[in-house]
Formats: sequence, structure tokens, C-alpha cells
Amino acid sequence: AVHGRTALHWLCANHSVKQSDMIKILVATAKLTRSSISMLTTEPPYVTPLHLAVTRDDAHEDMVRPLVKFRKEAAAVRDQMGWLPFQLVYTKPGFRSGSAAATLDMLAEAYPDGCIEPAPNTMIKNFCSLHMICSMKDVCIQSIRAVVNHCPQAAGLRDEHAMVPLHFLCKNKSLCASLRAVQESLVTMKRQVKTNTFRLIYVLLNAFSDQLCRFVHLNHPSQDPDAAQQCRHRWEANWRTRDLPPELLTQITRDRTGALAELWRHWVCNILAPLATLLIQVCSQCTPQPNI
Repeated sequence: AVHGRTALHWLCANHSVKQSDMIKILVATAKLTRSSISMLTTEPPYVTPLHLAVTRDDAHEDMVRPLVKFRKEAAAVRDQMGWLPFQLVYTKPGFRSGSAAATLDMLAEAYPDGCIEPAPNTMIKNFCSLHMICSMKDVCIQSIRAVVNHCPQAAGLRDEHAMVPLHFLCKNKSLCASLRAVQESLVTMKRQVKTNTFRLIYVLLNAFSDQLCRFVHLNHPSQDPDAAQQCRHRWEANWRTRDLPPELLTQITRDRTGALAELWRHWVCNILAPLATLLIQVCSQCTPQPNI
């Protein structure tokens, strides 16, 4: 090592090397230099080659792939300020959710716990990567899937305001574009989706409905407290289950590549889309409230 850095550190930090050349060099040398991939520099800023690679202006998944392939544990190493490589990707200035999805997927697979650990600069308690990604202007289904597939518990994590990532997605102005992306990618998704992933999506939407119903019934307009209480009991009876509807579970079990996609599309278009439209109409007429 020279000045506390190995040759691989110097290479990844060398921004004069073109992206295409960097990819070729890393593919050719990562196996031989794998011992230094997870090695922190011995001088500030105490980073690994993986940290340096993901923070490059021209960072690309093909740069990250050979590093993670030959030293998976590098994804769990923190730099001097406590940053994981995964966190540096989605908080980097100029981050684009779609183009970084493959990189997020690789790092999340290598170190799933990193998905639920808030970034060091986060001011909101329990505000994880999925909260951040769902609130971004260019949110895309691929980045959301990258986190959820490898760390399902991130989807149910509540921040200090009791909001789960789905809340941020539903109030995101780019939601319509995201729903179109889901619909357009159904041909691919129906071949890849697994029962537990589909169940998680349903649980998330069910949790959102849960929160909406709680708000409606806790703020019942009736002056009669008994009427509000009866309304709440009816809601609890209807929303106690967290299982998939029988018809959806049947389709998943019987045919994962055919009728399931059509049933999902019908559900999104006829239930979720009208609900989103109604919420937008209602919220547009409400006086803005702090912290909401």
C-alpha cells in the first residue's frame, strides 16, 4: 500500500480512467486483488475500493459487479463516517433511481441489513432506504423491487412519524408514472414474481388501507360516540386478516404466468387507481398540515 491505499484504491479513485476502461480493468483484476476490495485505507477518509467505485460520477453496475462477486463482505463495511456502499448509492447527488437499480440490487443482495439501516445524514428516525427511494421524484419499480426482494422487512418499517415507505410512494407526485411502469412491466414481472413477494405487496397495500380506515373511523363525523365506536368495530372485523384473498392465492398457486397478471392488472385499474384519484382530489381540498 502507498499512502495508506492499495493499487485497487488508487484505480477506483482515478476519475481520468474512462468508464469502459475501468469496467474492463476491474473485470480482469478483481479476482487477483480480492483481498483489498473490503480493505479500508489506513489514512483518511478510510474507505474501501467499493466505496470509491459507487461514488464515481460515472459509476456503473458493471464496475460494482466484479467487486461484489469476489468480496461480498465489502458491502457490509462502513467508511470513516459510517456510510455503507449501498447508502452512498441512493444518497449520491444526481442519483437516478432507474439507472442505479441494478447496483442497488447487487449491494442489497450482498448485505440485506443495509437496506433498513438509516443513512448517517438522515434526520428522521428509522427513515430507511426504501422510504428515501419511494419519496424520490424519479421513483421506479426496479429500485423498489431491489430493496424489497432482499429485505422485505424494510417495507413495513415505520419512521418516527409512523409512516411506512408505501405512504411516501402514495403521496409522491410521480406515483402515476410508477403505476404505469408496473403495468408495462407486468409481462416480465409475472414470470419473476414469487408468492412471498406478491404477498408482501398485498400486505403493504393492506397496511395503507388499514391506516386510512383508522383515520376515517377515529375521526368519525357523527356526534354520537357510540356510532363511531360501532363503525370502528365493523372496520376491525373486516380488516383483521392479513392473508391474500382466496382468488388471488388460487391464481398464484395454479398459474403464475397467465391469469395472475390479468387479475393484478384488473385490481390495480379498478381499485387502486380510483382510490389514488380520490385521495388526490380530497387532499387538494385540504388545508396543509405540518408533518403530514
